[in-house]
Amino acid sequence: KFNCKLIDFEDFENNIFNVVTELSYKNGEDEFRPDITVLINGMPLIFIEVKKPNNREGILAERDRINVRFKNQKFKKFMNITQLILFSNNNEYDEESITPIQGAFYTTPDLEEAKFNCFREEDPEINKSLLPLDKDIEKEVLTDTNLVSILGTSEYLTNKDINSPTNRIITSLLSKDRIKIILEYGIAYVNTVNNLVSTIEKHIMRYPQLFATLAIEKKLNNKIKKGIIWHTQGSGKTALAYFNVHYLKDYYQKKNIIAKFYFITDRLDLATQAKNEFENQKLSELRDWLLPMLMNGQVLVN
Repeated sequence: KFNCKLIDFEDFENNIFNVVTELSYKNGEDEFRPDITVLINGMPLIFIEVKKPNNREGILAERDRINVRFKNQKFKKFMNITQLILFSNNNEYDEESITPIQGAFYTTPDLEEAKFNCFREEDPEINKSLLPLDKDIEKEVLTDTNLVSILGTSEYLTNKDINSPTNRIITSLLSKDRIKIILEYGIAYVNTVNNLVSTIEKHIMRYPQLFATLAIEKKLNNKIKKGIIWHTQGSGKTALAYFNVHYLKDYYQKKNIIAKFYFITDRLDLATQAKNEFENQKLSELRDWLLPMLMNGQVLVN
């Protein structure tokens, strides 16, 4: 036996990051090439598909295409190692459409269906972390991809604007501090049963859950020990609790504190629902010591 650390989460800068275009994912005669692939320590963990703007079928067609790839057993090893996928046609979201026909979206590979999530940045200063564009590197990239001719065109200038929809979601999700959180804490495997068939779904943090997690840590760092997170129905309360148990367990462990977490509801049906969800995520177990602690007030004291 030996220990192998695939990603260094303790010192995230210690990892090696590469970005390539049209990396071939090939198995036998079957092949696809994502537009952009992000590798961490040589592992293709993220890829990005970019489509032409104002093409209403572009995003829908890409969703259908990726769903076919998910179910192709020859691509299974590629989908298993991929943790995050971004899609964008560089348009703003169509707020009136329920179906994701335009905008910049993200998902994580799932064998059944790609669930497209939008992202709305809440940090107004996130672009301050971006370095100025190096003209030599820019020209090197364009030369390598045989696209020097587009340099200086109006379309190119629009596409490289840091505030374009595509670049905004890339900054929001692929900044090193963000991708570290997503890879370490933001992905969950959930046991589900559909039509009497047991399957495993792969879920990823939605953007409100990410910002709630960051807000909790900020409050704790400021010595604030109590707080309320407001939710609407169906907005992912139980999922947020699941993601944060892992996040906060490590947060306190670094301070040499062994944390315990309690999920309390005011309705039995909610308690049953939460228990089932936590068990499906391998998080919840029935503890014999919990009921006596609740009865004698120890939970409140601790």
